[in-house]
Amino acid sequence: MAYYGWVLIKFIIVITYLNLSRKNQLSQMTPIDFISNFVLGGIIGGVIYTDSIPLYQYIIVLLIGVSLVSLLNFISKHIHCIRSVTIGDPIPIIKHGKFLMKNILQNKNKIDILKISSQLRSKGIHSFQEVVYA
Repeated sequence: MAYYGWVLIKFIIVITYLNLSRKNQLSQMTPIDFISNFVLGGIIGGVIYTDSIPLYQYIIVLLIGVSLVSLLNFISKHIHCIRSVTIGDPIPIIKHGKFLMKNILQNKNKIDILKISSQLRSKGIHSFQEVVYA
């Protein structure tokens, strides 16, 4: 019974981290988010079901992983040259309500018009003519 109590405590720590980091909402995943999912998944999966690893070591390893991912996110958001490598540069596709077909055709594998229209609808925009820049 004590084993399940420790597993529950470890899950609560992870859920607390997700709530504090606001990672509980679905949004576009960046490459950094993708890698952090592997890192944190490895830490959590490797430790949560192993009762031989003490709780304090789990917390320390989790803090190290979270710190590294947070540092990488911070650096990529504030240093442009690193941002363009880790996240990529934005691709303008709409300007003054008109599609920039050159950019769309050059990046045809990256741009899904249906996804864009549904994202605009979710923001309350129902016409492409309403969009100044996207």
